[in-house]
Amino acid sequence: MGFELRTLVCGDSGVLLNMELCEGKDLEDTKEWVDDWGKHTAATLRLTKPYHYLGKTLVADSWFGSFRNACAHLEKGTYTVMNVKRNTAQAPVKELLEKCKEREQHFSKWVGVKVRGTTPRRVFLSIHMDKKPMVLVHTMGRTTEGASRVRTKRKLVKGVNVFKKWTLRQPDVHAIYRAKFN
Repeated sequence: MGFELRTLVCGDSGVLLNMELCEGKDLEDTKEWVDDWGKHTAATLRLTKPYHYLGKTLVADSWFGSFRNACAHLEKGTYTVMNVKRNTAQAPVKELLEKCKEREQHFSKWVGVKVRGTTPRRVFLSIHMDKKPMVLVHTMGRTTEGASRVRTKRKLVKGVNVFKKWTLRQPDVHAIYRAKFN
């Protein structure tokens, strides 16, 4: 027998900052912010509650990443940098993906997002191409060039491993995200 926890961890130190016990469907439906934002976003808001209105930044992977989550945290005075892989209907993700076909290409733009009846919020949508495109929604960060990333490719040639290295230029906000998750 076991249990499931949701956790918030410091990306720099690895220290556990907050946790919440998953208590089953009936109890989850009664928790704070579920009616306003839905279960997924409400869970993230509850974990970050001690940091609301402090101007902190939440860097989150694609499980948390959504335009709704970014807007909810912006209302609570928390900035976000989130990888978005699904739930992209509120913003022109497909339009930007069409422009981003080659390595090192990146496109960013402010988009107005309306979620759950709120007034439209302006969030930043950034796409950067490495092996495949990474889509970030963020309410902070810069699109200026960030720290370069060294990429390595291994290829077997006549039984010998041959390594090729190259440097990938990337926007600052993508460098921030990759520092935490790659």
